[in-house]
Amino acid sequence: NDDFGEILTNKGRFDDAEKRLQRALELARTHHPANSPVIAETLYNLAELAAKRGRADDGLPLVEQALAILDQHPDADPILRGNVQFRLGALLSVERDYARAERLAQEALSLHRKHLPPNDFRLPIAISNMGLLLREQSRNADAKPYLDEAVQLAESLQGADAAALVT
Repeated sequence: NDDFGEILTNKGRFDDAEKRLQRALELARTHHPANSPVIAETLYNLAELAAKRGRADDGLPLVEQALAILDQHPDADPILRGNVQFRLGALLSVERDYARAERLAQEALSLHRKHLPPNDFRLPIAISNMGLLLREQSRNADAKPYLDEAVQLAESLQGADAAALVT
């Protein structure tokens, strides 16, 4: 249900996605301990759904719960943890908690750099996430190296029409 919910979110079928993800959360909470990374992943996917619906603030308690769960499992999926931290950092940046937002994003980027192969398409997205977070804080000079690196890497991996370049 979680994977289907994620796919439906990416296809823009938000109502169907929410039903699937809520069902996935129900099942995860029934069949896994309360601090299971499986629950954290579904909470993160619900936060992503909220963001794509234009209600990113609704995702704040979800990603905070997800991160609290993942903090109990330091060896759990590092890419999931990084994604949760990027989402939380973006939300905190909107709330002007810039120091915490930047710390979370830097940690997330470090996880992505460490655990993704250099030819993984998710790497330029992670790098651009860091740059975009800084740009949203009007720190354009700090953001530029990240954004330049993301563009260069995306173009080298997927060409000038790379999906990672859309943002």
